[in-house]
Amino acid sequence: MRDGYGCVATILEKFRVELEANRGARVSGLGADDIRDHYVEEIFGVRPLDLRYSDGERYLDVGRAAVAESRARVAAALRGRAQRTFA
Repeated sequence: MRDGYGCVATILEKFRVELEANRGARVSGLGADDIRDHYVEEIFGVRPLDLRYSDGERYLDVGRAAVAESRARVAAALRGRAQRTFA
């Protein structure tokens, strides 16, 4: 869904407010989407806010990919640590 300007921002902001209110998703002053945007820039080297307003669909796709990549990296690190511990 898009707002009157064709952006997905309105839906994302509504989701953010509800998420923070219902689940306490704030971490050190950052919301879950702020953290995801940090990893979008860190992993893919794109500025998430620019992408958000220029290509909303790609912004969502890259955000999902950043979450998946972050999880994969953490799992690999944990597997490596477990292998060194039990070796």
